[in-house]
Amino acid sequence: MEYVFDGQEKEMLEAAATQSRNSRKLMMTAGCQLVQAAVEVLHEASHELHNDDGCKLGSKVMKRKRLDLPSFFDSLSDDIFRRMYRMDRAIFNQLYEFLEPHMPQLKERTRGGKTPNGDILNINRLSMALRWAAGGDKYDISALHGVHPNEVHSSLWIVVDAIHDCGDLDISFPKTHEEQQAVAEEIRQACHFCLSDFRTWLNF
Repeated sequence: MEYVFDGQEKEMLEAAATQSRNSRKLMMTAGCQLVQAAVEVLHEASHELHNDDGCKLGSKVMKRKRLDLPSFFDSLSDDIFRRMYRMDRAIFNQLYEFLEPHMPQLKERTRGGKTPNGDILNINRLSMALRWAAGGDKYDISALHGVHPNEVHSSLWIVVDAIHDCGDLDISFPKTHEEQQAVAEEIRQACHFCLSDFRTWLNF
């Protein structure tokens, strides 16, 4: 025989269920606050154990020689340069001119500063970011440029932020029909040249 709850019992059950739900919400909120507080404590403790450059206090300085990028570029042939950076020298230089004003400016270091190996130039950061985007390994890239491996990914995000802030690199869709036709014609011509080269290769 099924038991039938009267009105008072239903109200008591609903009140108990509501209280249970409120208790779970309160516990979840308190748990999130505890986690957030723990993260902040760990973050502050990490800052206390590290100086501004991220090195542990009292740790030995890893001697690194920063890459002289212009000399390194001079040692590369045009073909090797394009294979390494997926662009030619002129495009690299133009890209750097666009991005450099939007990249962090180097702070003037006084004697006894915290960069014993020297500052990392923005052009070197662009080089590291492009090499990583081209499929390079961060350990090989960092060893070549004379930096800590973590600086490779830091450089990548510095370049990404600079691209976002650079108005000259904004991508805008053509608004008028004439502009769209002009872009379509450029793509058609480019595809025509590609197909012509492909047919020539097949005939060969």
